[in-house]
Amino acid sequence: MTNSVVMRLRIVAAAVPLVLIVAVPYLEVGLYTLGQSIEIARGRALAASDAAQGMEVALYRIQWGLGRSDGGQIVADQRRQFGYWLEVAPDRAESDEQRRLIASIGEQASALFGQMRPAAGGGRDEATDRAILDLHAAISDLITADDTMLIRASERAQRQAGNLIVVALVAMVLIPWLAYAAIHRASGRLASGLRAIRQHLEKLTVRLADTALPADADLAAIDEALGKLGYRKPNPMLAESDA
Repeated sequence: MTNSVVMRLRIVAAAVPLVLIVAVPYLEVGLYTLGQSIEIARGRALAASDAAQGMEVALYRIQWGLGRSDGGQIVADQRRQFGYWLEVAPDRAESDEQRRLIASIGEQASALFGQMRPAAGGGRDEATDRAILDLHAAISDLITADDTMLIRASERAQRQAGNLIVVALVAMVLIPWLAYAAIHRASGRLASGLRAIRQHLEKLTVRLADTALPADADLAAIDEALGKLGYRKPNPMLAESDA
């Protein structure tokens, strides 16, 4: 394979579509994956937040039921509801910190529910109130951890989006312009060479005419090829007008 200008032009011209063929599926898969990851992260973050919020609401209702003389059934129902959210919360956790907080909440809830009196009326005392407040604080920490995971997921999505933007800029903007610059440079060299060939051919034709030798078929073929490439024989009329 010769290292000619034409070969270089062909390589550069082929490189651009090859880059785009590779880049476009990558971008499509990347955008699809990014959309899916955002949706999954959002869904899991919302699910984890729902579990923490469910425990918080159930605890508030337990606290309310403990202050009522007829709140025994309310307390029992909300304890079951609290237990449900506590059971599903680990499956929705994304980090070790969330799982640690959930385990701590489970221990505190078990101790709290164990010290509650079976009857709701008059079932609140200072120790119970303090334990309820501590449990509220632990659940608030879990909600904060859930929000932190959502923020981290958003940051990961932003980084992925930034990488895709870089790939898109390189593949769709930088590569075509680099190819254009390479083709422009190579075609300039080709144009200079063809112009020089035309000039030397004209001088050679004049010398042959002065010697009264017949025009060579090879010279005629070169003249025709140059004409097809856009480097036609100079127009005598234009030369006279310039003079």
